[in-house]
Order: sequence, then C-alpha cells, then structure tokens
Amino acid sequence: MCWGRGSCGLTGCPNKILSTDGDQVTWSDSKRYELRGNISSGDVSLTLNGVFKDDEGTYCCRVEVPGPFNDLKKDIQLAVQDVNLVRGSLGEDLTLPCSYATDDGTRQVCWGRGHCGILRCHDEVLKTDEDAITWRESNRYHLKENISKGNVSLTINKVNENDGGVYCCRVRVPGAFNDIKKEVRLEIHNTDRVTGVKGDMVKLPCSYDVSEGTTKMCWGKGSCPTYKCTDTLVWTDGEEVTWTESGRYRLKGNLQHGDVSLSIIGLSKEDEGTYCCRVEIPGLFNDKMKEISLEVDDDSFQSVTKVKV
Repeated sequence: MCWGRGSCGLTGCPNKILSTDGDQVTWSDSKRYELRGNISSGDVSLTLNGVFKDDEGTYCCRVEVPGPFNDLKKDIQLAVQDVNLVRGSLGEDLTLPCSYATDDGTRQVCWGRGHCGILRCHDEVLKTDEDAITWRESNRYHLKENISKGNVSLTINKVNENDGGVYCCRVRVPGAFNDIKKEVRLEIHNTDRVTGVKGDMVKLPCSYDVSEGTTKMCWGKGSCPTYKCTDTLVWTDGEEVTWTESGRYRLKGNLQHGDVSLSIIGLSKEDEGTYCCRVEIPGLFNDKMKEISLEVDDDSFQSVTKVKV
C-alpha cells in the first residue's frame, strides 16, 4: 500500500510520501511520516509528526488488491488549525498573546480552556465587558496589557503542570459567526536539577503512565524542541532501546512500567547541561516532555552531592 499527497487516481499514489510491502514500511519521504498501527492487522493509518500549515490538503491511501481496478482507495482531507505556541517553566508568569483592532470600538472578550467552540468559550477562565474584567476563575489570571487598545493577552501567574494545553481567546463581534477567535497552546516544562560526580554514574529521572500501553520516547541533549529530540542520545520503541549514541547512555529501569530514566556512565564536565526526556503521545502537541539540568562536580570527595542510583 502507499500514501500520497492529492486525490487518488487510477493507479499508484500521487506525490507518494510512504509505501509498504505489506509487512513493513519500505520507504518514507520523511521521518515525519509513520505507520504506528499494526500493519499485519490491516491498520495502515498515517501519522504526521510536527504538523505544519503546509501539510493541509488531500491525502490518498491506496491498498493494492490483485485484479484490474480492485485497489482500495480513500481520500482524506487534512485541515491544520493555526495555534500559537507559548512555552515556559514551572512557577513562571506566562502571557498568552491575543489582540484585535479597535477601530469600531472595544469588544467583549472571553478566555477558555480547550479549542474555540462555534459560539462560546469552553471552560471559561476569564471574561470582560468592553472596558474591564467582569469575571475570572482565579486571581492567577490577569489582563495586564491595555484593554482599551485591544490587547487582551492573558497572563497566568506561577504556572503549574495543570496549566498546560490549548486556550481560546474569543472577541465578540456582532453578526452570525463573526467572532474573532485565536488559539494558543501552552507548554509547561518540568525542569529538575541533578548533580553528579566526575567519573561516576548519574540517573536522570523520567517516567510516564503506561495504563494505555507503552509508547516511543527519546532522550536528547538540550531543551525540548517542538518535535522529537535535539542531539538524540537514546531512542526506544516502547518495549526496548532501539538506538543509542553511546554505551555510556543506558535505560536501566523497567520500560514496560514506564520508567525511562537515563543513566549516564563515566561522567565528565562535558556532560553538564540540559537534557530532554520526550514521550510520544498521539495527537497534536500532546507529547510529554521533561527537562533536567545536570551539573557535574569535579571533587569526588564531596560525596554529599553525589546522586545515588
């Protein structure tokens, strides 16, 4: 079978992006295209990692069946929502941008949790009339900018892990379906600090809930990017390590129980810095990410700073 960009034609896939031999993927135009389902059970659903606006359009899924004109064909239309991304760390004050032109006067505004609905804000966290805030769920939510000039950016004080997700800013405009809507995704980085001793081994803790099964994950050097891991050190398929940059990097925990903590053997000063643990969760921007800052102590006698594993 194959996947292509564009409507299915009489034969083959237009602008082919992925193909299989029936048992496994034999070619892919990019690592962004994956078949995560069980191919042997007929699940050939296409997963696109790190979706962009340019990915919008029609996709063709074609399954080759012997005989003239017997192929199974399915066209799928992909629409990509324009969602701004704001990233920050636990405890920070973060601002989600939203503004509108006030040529015709100021408007009522609401902010809510989740994607913008057709007519209203879901799970409202803040509302305004034309001039000021009229209600807010918590004193942590503020509009610190100039509302009279149309800047209704939402500031959340001292963000926590539960604050992550999509937010909707809706500006009320008279008329059917005229409201101005803007979605902003907030990503909260959970950053831990770990100290190790030069020459020893250190463990960078990371785990996830496996109640719905194990999944792919990676470790990388540097802050967590929007997609995958930067300077990848370890890859797993959910069951076992499939690739490692060096034998110094090991996952000694029980992967089936969600323990994907990274052990680094023979620490050196060059190992200092930020590490990213990224667990792939299906859906747009759903990956679980954790950043850990590693410091390496030169003095092996200062065992008080040594991390036990």
